[in-house]
Amino acid sequence: MSVTPDPGARLVTPGPGVRQVTPGPGARLVTPDPGARLVTPGPGARQVTPGPGARHVTPGPGARLVTPGPGARQVTPGPGARLVTPDPGARLVTPGPGARQVTPGPGARHVKPGPGARLVTPGPGARQVTPGPGARHVKPGPGARLVTPGPGARQVTSGPGARHVKPGPGARLVTPGPGARLVTPDPGTRLVTPDPGARLVTPGPGARQSDSATRLSSCQYREAALPDSELGQGHAYRTITDE
Repeated sequence: MSVTPDPGARLVTPGPGVRQVTPGPGARLVTPDPGARLVTPGPGARQVTPGPGARHVTPGPGARLVTPGPGARQVTPGPGARLVTPDPGARLVTPGPGARQVTPGPGARHVKPGPGARLVTPGPGARQVTPGPGARHVKPGPGARLVTPGPGARQVTSGPGARHVKPGPGARLVTPGPGARLVTPDPGTRLVTPDPGARLVTPGPGARQSDSATRLSSCQYREAALPDSELGQGHAYRTITDE
């Protein structure tokens, strides 16, 4: 069964078991019932709220709020989306350019907000976080494996167990959580503060402060070649080891 309202429809609420919902341009609210498989609102949609079990959510340009239900597999709001909040179990979240806030639930595997995103907060277990240029705030949850904010990012705060943190040029603050294995801010970073357990800290030129400097008296450095399997290139790096 398919539901396709005419352009300008303000509210679309299909019944149980509907497989596809496609409201026309200017639709203001789309709320499919549980079991809906695909939700695709038109341009200018203000709110999209699919029920539990929705597999695919793709709101049009200018969408202001996207909230898929539990078990949603993919969330892709259009350009200008202001808020994206998938429920627990969402596998992929990709908001468009200008998105202001992205908050995927626990277990999210991949988060890619568009340019200009202001806040990115993936839940626990997120595997990869890649906000676009101009991102202001990035906070991945515990267990995040990779965090790569775009140029101009102001703050990067990865949770416990983060393996890799790479903020873009101009990043002002980098704070990886406990157990972080590698921290590599780009040139112009102002502050680098890795938590206990960080294995490698390499701030770029112009870095103003690094809390790891307070531990230099009890640490020793050794040069080693980073395996291609980890960074894709074999340049030398400094490893901090306790005496």
